[in-house]
Amino acid sequence: MFLFVSPVYAVMYSVTNGGVSNETEGIGGGELVSIDLATGSGTVIGILPESMTEAVYDVINDRLYAQGSNGSFQLYEIDPTDGSQISVVPTTGAYNGMEFVDGTLYASVITGPGGPADLATVDPATGTATIIGPTGFNAVTGLAYDSASGTMYGSLGGGDAASGSIVTINMATGAATIVGPTGYDKVGSIEFGSDGNLYGGLTANDSTAPGSLILVNPSTGTATVVVNTAYSFTGLAESAPGSGAQVSVPTLSQWALIMLSMLLGLMVFANRKRLF
Repeated sequence: MFLFVSPVYAVMYSVTNGGVSNETEGIGGGELVSIDLATGSGTVIGILPESMTEAVYDVINDRLYAQGSNGSFQLYEIDPTDGSQISVVPTTGAYNGMEFVDGTLYASVITGPGGPADLATVDPATGTATIIGPTGFNAVTGLAYDSASGTMYGSLGGGDAASGSIVTINMATGAATIVGPTGYDKVGSIEFGSDGNLYGGLTANDSTAPGSLILVNPSTGTATVVVNTAYSFTGLAESAPGSGAQVSVPTLSQWALIMLSMLLGLMVFANRKRLF
């Protein structure tokens, strides 16, 4: 008998603050969506407790977190199978960008509309932030860590002249340095995919390509649209491989091998019966 092992996948999750159209807006104003990076297509997993401004996946402990909308100051643990709330703790600000690095949760924090943004570490069990230092910019809408280079990237919001740009962030001081503009003005979040590429999600308020998934060049900041969607991206989070394991269906050739092995087994059994 042949055994076929299903491949193991990582999942790119997105949280939204609604949709580009009302048809995609959840009851709470936001949805949990899985993104197929090969096609850019999204599948709604479930309705979130409220609109969310960022998401992050703890690959060590296999947990998904999401920051509530800017005014709520709440950090949720989310069930990745249906988008429901597992727990919630109050936060000391709006964590517009979040990223785990070697088990430590980093966040860009604002305490008022538009910023300014500080870099901080956060205890996800309590929601408490420890400030590292100012980024020097207004709202940093997403964080993404490149483990190969040891570089923390951020996407800028806040409505100033640098809005939509990609920055690198000094994790020891919090200071951010502009890499370059993406060419879009409302980048809701960024995240490295399992394919090694840097992706971004545009909100419904982007003036050029609202609700699009974009591919970002981390060396220049420039971005290109992968696909236009019906979602308003405010958070992206990549799971650990295996968290999004999918069941593979045997191909026709695999089915043929299975049937052949069964047939051979029956023939052997029949021949043995004749001997007795």
